[in-house]
Amino acid sequence: MSMSASGSGLLLNEELAMFQIQEAKDKTKAHSRLGSLLASVRENQILTVVVEPSSKCNLRCSFCDLHSGRIKNVEKYKGVMSLELFRKFVDQMTTLNYKLKQLQIHGSGEPLLNKQIVEFIRYAYDKQIAESIRLTTNGTMLTPAILDKLMDSGVNEIRVSLDAADPELYQQFKGKDLYRTVHNNIIYAIDKIEAVKGRVSLVIKYPLPTDEQAYGVTKKYMDTIFETYGDLAKDSNYVHIVGMPVVILPIGSTKETYAINEPCEIPFFSLYVKFDGRVSVCCADITELLEVGDINQQTIGEIIDGEKLRRLRIKHLEQNFTDMDICEKCGNRTCVDIKPVANELLRYINK
Repeated sequence: MSMSASGSGLLLNEELAMFQIQEAKDKTKAHSRLGSLLASVRENQILTVVVEPSSKCNLRCSFCDLHSGRIKNVEKYKGVMSLELFRKFVDQMTTLNYKLKQLQIHGSGEPLLNKQIVEFIRYAYDKQIAESIRLTTNGTMLTPAILDKLMDSGVNEIRVSLDAADPELYQQFKGKDLYRTVHNNIIYAIDKIEAVKGRVSLVIKYPLPTDEQAYGVTKKYMDTIFETYGDLAKDSNYVHIVGMPVVILPIGSTKETYAINEPCEIPFFSLYVKFDGRVSVCCADITELLEVGDINQQTIGEIIDGEKLRRLRIKHLEQNFTDMDICEKCGNRTCVDIKPVANELLRYINK
């Protein structure tokens, strides 16, 4: 297990030393991430693409703008991606002269609600568009039958967003009483993954509480994860526990809550393909505020080279968030400060 890193406002303790913090929040990774970002912009490449197989979900997590019920009139943003559209995306990626560092399968919903999810991953794996493929699920549908198929699909990492290993806390945070189901699925997955020794890794995500206790998350949430799965992860090379700070997400916040006014690294290395083919720069964008294209009308290459993405990046570098409240108010910045290299990034973007 790699060492965790402390950050502003995070409530960490000594027992976290054996576990990991989400890489994007790990300050020990900031320098290497910045180097990778500069290289990718210099070469006009994208490092990561998030694909959303489903923006529908079977939970009602308190932090989720799309499914908690806190935000109204969001039904039009819920749907399931077709296999045909996913294959179109993959085929577009094969025309680029490089591989993605990672293809991430998640989004605003539960990926396993897409009945063709195994075919999605297998197609991407066969086409070799990425160095690794990560699937993130809430675990409720990660049944032994599905897990067995995923293990043979080409996926490299399966992440379970668990958040609490206690039925009462789980229901409070996730909106439904499904912890026992998820726990049983995790135990089966651990046994299966240990048996194949390294072909696939399993990550159990826990919430890192902040001083403000966003969405009511306290240290008790992560303690339940350690108490239940800590020894299993500590003694394993293939099962990991990773912390992710819980912050107020953009649409559910107000300017009084957050007014960050800081450039973000995400638009410079990542794209987010929504279930219907619209392309954004961030998976927090559940509507259309940060969209830069549509793979039904353009190729991924054209979107990367496109004026919309260029202008959005420039606005971040200039710290001009006019018409971008979602960025101005977002408390989910990564550990990377791109301000010191803003001029260098502008030169690459404008050449």
